[in-house]
Amino acid sequence: IVSTAIDVCNLLGNTVVISDDTDVLVMLIHNSSRLKNELYMKSKNKYYPIKAVARRLTYNQVSNLLFTHAFFGSDTTSFIYRVSKTKGFQLTSSEIPQRLLGVFQKVSSVEEIEEASVEIFRHIYGYNDSLSLGEMRSTKYHLRCSQGTLQPESLPPTPDAAGLHGLRSYLQVRVWKTLNTAVLDPTNYGWERVDGQWAPEAMRELP
Repeated sequence: IVSTAIDVCNLLGNTVVISDDTDVLVMLIHNSSRLKNELYMKSKNKYYPIKAVARRLTYNQVSNLLFTHAFFGSDTTSFIYRVSKTKGFQLTSSEIPQRLLGVFQKVSSVEEIEEASVEIFRHIYGYNDSLSLGEMRSTKYHLRCSQGTLQPESLPPTPDAAGLHGLRSYLQVRVWKTLNTAVLDPTNYGWERVDGQWAPEAMRELP
């Protein structure tokens, strides 16, 4: 849809795409620099001028948009408990270092993705230079146990779970970024085949 819409818009002039899929909107904004004319997305009787929307964002915000949409919860990745996409957008705009976000914008190794994902989660849960992600999880666990307010889903993930989440997010970003032309093996990026269907890979290590 996105590739065709861009080609038609550049060939014939201002164009309207009718879709209620947020994925389509995000991909259109990310690819707005390729548009020669204005492309509108119509969703529920509202029109979104893609180039105009993109101009209101910074270069890095547009570049990181696919990552933000995937990492902070999409149809093919996990949602982070009580961390909304709005919060994710704020974090990627100001708090998470660009060197970490850049790993998801290029061809990166599995090790690079996992390491960057662990560091990103440290920023999501309140960066502390002296604590690893596992130590942050342990500290919050003991604090909430002492307060009698423990909700396991509210704890930072284990480094293992963080890495797997990052791998699935990376795969989705690459698929979107290349408009579904990337050929990557999902089993290398946090997925496995179970009874003939794709399923998220379970944690490799105990909490």
